[in-house]
Amino acid sequence: MKKEAYVLLGYALFVMIGGMVGFAKAHSVPSLIAGTSFALLMAGSGIALLKNFPAGLYVGMAGSAVLTAFFAYRFLGSYKFMPAGMMFLLSAALFTFLVLLVCKCKACVSSK
Repeated sequence: MKKEAYVLLGYALFVMIGGMVGFAKAHSVPSLIAGTSFALLMAGSGIALLKNFPAGLYVGMAGSAVLTAFFAYRFLGSYKFMPAGMMFLLSAALFTFLVLLVCKCKACVSSK
């Protein structure tokens, strides 16, 4: 589970930087608050995975699902790849990665 935890921690860092850039460029306080909140959520789920708590997978999956939906909405409203399209693709990729991981883990448990 270490590889998955590091993926979540890297994504959390990326979300935090995105929120800070949104604040710096557009003086968007909601961007800073949302970026920090979701970065803490994703970092917490990554740390939970490092400590072998499987709930970290589900928290990470929920957070990435919310961000996928949000950035899909933003992208469809603007059709600008940066930042909405890129964050949509990254969030959707993370969500898919975590869903496949949960399915793989459930298959391993049921085969024993």
